[in-house]
Amino acid sequence: MPSIREKYFELKKIKSPYLNENVIRALLMHTNDIRSPLDLTLNMEKECKNCAKLAEMIENIVSGVPYQYVINESIFNKVYFYVDNRVLIPRNETEELFQRTVKLINELHLENKIYLDFCTGSGVLGISLKLNYPQSEVYVSDISKDALDVVKINMNRLNTNVEIVESDMLNNVLSLNKKFDVLISNPPYIPSKDTVDKQVLEYEPHIALFANPDTRFYEEVFKHYKELMNEKYLLAFEIGEDMEESLILLIKKYFINVKYTFEKDIYNKTRFLFIINE
Repeated sequence: MPSIREKYFELKKIKSPYLNENVIRALLMHTNDIRSPLDLTLNMEKECKNCAKLAEMIENIVSGVPYQYVINESIFNKVYFYVDNRVLIPRNETEELFQRTVKLINELHLENKIYLDFCTGSGVLGISLKLNYPQSEVYVSDISKDALDVVKINMNRLNTNVEIVESDMLNNVLSLNKKFDVLISNPPYIPSKDTVDKQVLEYEPHIALFANPDTRFYEEVFKHYKELMNEKYLLAFEIGEDMEESLILLIKKYFINVKYTFEKDIYNKTRFLFIINE
């Protein structure tokens, strides 16, 4: 049997736009039950396990299936979450949203309060908040039963608990008669299929990608914020890079004397909106 190093160089020879350095390392870690890049480096001379399984995975990835769906894992804020094609694959931008939100939670002294992850998908935002603030009360909502089943898998996997609400928009969330201190959301905001990468369009759930109009889910929160939020609150959103102007109009329509900021991501694109009422 080949060593992990030999298998690594064998995979490097495969010509595919979907099989880069990061993917190869993720596959080798997964099939050899290695949990960190450092441990992979330290174990390169060991025999490579599960070669048949690895070959099958490579075949799927080369055909275009996102590698996270192939290994059923995605790392978010240094935690391994389960994912499959019922949910979006967490992006770096969403991880950035989480990290910036945690910073604001701490600055505003909203630690261990009542949180809502609206349009939760796989649950990465809500569950990560619960892991970060174990004494918090976290609710996650989504219209997709399939997505909420993935949330349950991740709760069991990570030995934590959040309250699941199946809800079309905010309907069933509002019926809880619960007031939240923090709402975090990466809702659908892509207006057209024309702007989406072919691989994303083919494999990721459209219900989690597209919104018409693109401001639909943000306006849902804005129009109900008085029923939804405590007097002191933080709203934290991932947004499309061209949405700032339209969202400002909606903020001015629904809010009075509220503080709001738009922030750029690591790619220098306007990607986050934070609304704060102190």
